[in-house]
Amino acid sequence: MQGVIDGLVDISQSLQAVRNSGRAVKIGIVLFGKRPFEHVALDFTSDMNVVETKLKQILEEYIAGKKSTQDPGEDCYHGLCKTAEGLSWRSSNRMAVVITDEPANELCEVYDQGLKNENIACVNRAEQLLKAAGIQTSVYTIVTKN
Repeated sequence: MQGVIDGLVDISQSLQAVRNSGRAVKIGIVLFGKRPFEHVALDFTSDMNVVETKLKQILEEYIAGKKSTQDPGEDCYHGLCKTAEGLSWRSSNRMAVVITDEPANELCEVYDQGLKNENIACVNRAEQLLKAAGIQTSVYTIVTKN
């Protein structure tokens, strides 16, 4: 969790470079964790002040422990489904970047053998939704545990 908190601080601080770039960049934020936590926290906006404010709010909530658990694993593919379906995609330049500090529950057979088929279906659904929407996707797992 500390790695994600540190990453949010870095991302928030780097928004100045986005502001100074002169590029028309829009950012949206989808949060995920354990089902059914995934939700759109911020739809696309080009106002980096709004993005920075939202990131600071998310950071404060995580630091205060309001939105986090110590349970292992996250449902990032459910988050990707929410990303494909819940954000207002308008530009033809589409990219989703997933930042997580836990392995995807949907890919972990040990998570729950009873959910294995459901999890495989979710991964396939996420891939289909993203591909159909033309969204380039990258998943970055930041492992910070000792």
